[in-house]
Amino acid sequence: MLAHLSTLFWWPGISATISRRIIKFTKDKIDTSDDESYSWWFFDEMLHKTMFENFDLSHIDIVSYKILTEKMLRIGVLFETIVSALFLGFFFIKRGDFENARAMTALLGRIGVEYEHSQARLFQLLVEVRIFKELGKLKETIDSAHRGILLAERLGFKEMHLEFITLKTQAQVLDGNLEGSEICLDHQEEIRSNAYLIPYYLSDYISVRSLYFVSRLEEAVESGDESRIRQFDRESRKWGSRSIKASRKFKRDRVEVLRLMGTRSWLMGKRKKALKWWADSVETGERLKFRPDLSRTYFEIGRRLSEPNSPYRELNGISSSDYLNKAKTMFEEMGLQWDLEQLERVMEHLD
Repeated sequence: MLAHLSTLFWWPGISATISRRIIKFTKDKIDTSDDESYSWWFFDEMLHKTMFENFDLSHIDIVSYKILTEKMLRIGVLFETIVSALFLGFFFIKRGDFENARAMTALLGRIGVEYEHSQARLFQLLVEVRIFKELGKLKETIDSAHRGILLAERLGFKEMHLEFITLKTQAQVLDGNLEGSEICLDHQEEIRSNAYLIPYYLSDYISVRSLYFVSRLEEAVESGDESRIRQFDRESRKWGSRSIKASRKFKRDRVEVLRLMGTRSWLMGKRKKALKWWADSVETGERLKFRPDLSRTYFEIGRRLSEPNSPYRELNGISSSDYLNKAKTMFEEMGLQWDLEQLERVMEHLD
C-alpha cells in the first residue's frame, strides 16, 4: 500500500523524485506472493517509468505479466489492470512492436466485454488509434479518434477526450488538412480552458501545437509569404520551446519534439542549429529505443541534407543517402507503409 502513495506525487506532477524514492524504498518490502499488494507496486512502478523515467518497460516479461494480469482480474483489481495494459501498449508502440501492442488491445477488449467495463473499451480504442497513427493509417486514425472523442465525452473523461483530439489533429496535419486540424485545436483549447489537466496530459496540448505551427511555417516558406513566415516563426518558436521543456519530464514526445525544432531551424535558414537539434533527436531516439520516431528523424535528416541548396551533406559522419537508407530499412522492418511512400517520393526526385 505504501508504494501506492507515490501516485500522490507523480500523478499531479508534484515530484518525480519523491515518487521514485517511494517506489525504490518499497521494492524489497513487497510480498510477491500477495498478488494484490504486488500488483499495486507493479502498477505504480510501470507508470512512473513511462511518465517520468526513460519509458523503458523491457524488463517486464510478457508471459509473467499475463499471469499476473489474470490474478489481478480474479481478485477484482480492474483499474490497475487496464491502466497497466494501456501503458504497456504505449511502450510497445514506441518500440515499433505492433504485435504486442495489439495483444494489449485484445486484453482491454476482453476486459471491456467480460466485465462490462466502459473505461477498458475506451482504453482499447486509444491504443488502437495510436497504432493506426504510428503505422501511418491516417484515415483509420481520424475515424477511430473521432469515435474516441465521442465516447470519452459521453463517459466524462476529459484527459482521454483531449488525447483523442491530439491524435486526430496529428493525423490531419500529416494528411495535409491544416484547416481541419485548426478546428480540432480550437476544440482542444475549449476543453483545456474549462478543466484542470495534469501536466502529463497538458503536454499533449503543447506538443501538437508545435507540430501544427511547424507545418504552417513550412507551408508559408514554400509560398514565400513573408507575413505568414514571421507569424508562424513566432508561434512555432513559442510552442517548440514549451514542448522542449515539457518533454524533459515526459519523454514520450521527446524525439519528435527535437526533430521538429530541427526542422523549424532548417526552414528559417539556421542550418547549423538544425543539425544540432537533429543530432539530439537521433541520440535520444537511439537511447530510448523509440524506433518509429528515430526512423522518422533519420528520414528528415536525409531528405533535408539532400536538398539542392543544402550547405551540408552529412551529419555525424553519415551521408544524406545513408540516412535515407537507414530510414528505409527501419520503415520496412516495422511495416510503416505511409512513411515508405513519403521516402520513395523523395528518392524519385533525387534520381
